[in-house]
Order: sequence, then structure tokens, then C-alpha cells
Amino acid sequence: TFSGPIDYKILKKIDHKKMYNAVYHTLESNGCIGIFPEGGSHDRPELLPLKAGVSIMALGAYDKGIKVRIVPVGLNYFHGHLFRSRVVLEYGKPIEVSEELHKKTK
Repeated sequence: TFSGPIDYKILKKIDHKKMYNAVYHTLESNGCIGIFPEGGSHDRPELLPLKAGVSIMALGAYDKGIKVRIVPVGLNYFHGHLFRSRVVLEYGKPIEVSEELHKKTK
């Protein structure tokens, strides 16, 4: 049965230029940034699909001549449901944004 139209709101577009410029400035200064590109936590043993921001940051930095390496890090909690549970950090091999990788996005 049709119960009538559903009200919804359209959110305003958010301009991320300031954030991306801050990221590029940090990377140009040989700094590093930490991000959580999955956008949440889960109890699955595999990585969730990444959000687009990681790619936008890495490829945008490459376009500016900034050498970028992405180091995947897994956070695995002993008791994820308990506050301040012990955690193990697992680091993967760095992924370098190369010319070949950059060409695949064009």
C-alpha cells in the first residue's frame, strides 16, 4: 500500500578544498597524516572498501609533485566491545603512488 510521499532533505555541498590543501601542505613539509578510510569499525577479518578521499588525497598530491606512500594499518582489538581494550597494530607494505598507478586513473 502507498502511504504517500516521503519527506527528505538535500544536504548542502561541502567544499573540501581547505582540508585537501592542509593535507598537501603537511605532505609537502615531509609530514604524515593518519586517516581511517573505511569510515567505521567492524568485526570482519578483511578490509572494507576504502572511501574515495584516500585516492583523492594521494593522486592530488602526486599531481603537485609530492611523493606519497600509503601505509596500510590494521587495528585489531582483543575485546572490541570493551572500552580501552588492548589493541594490536599490523602494518602492511607501503604503497607508492607511481606514474603507472596515476595513469590508470585518467
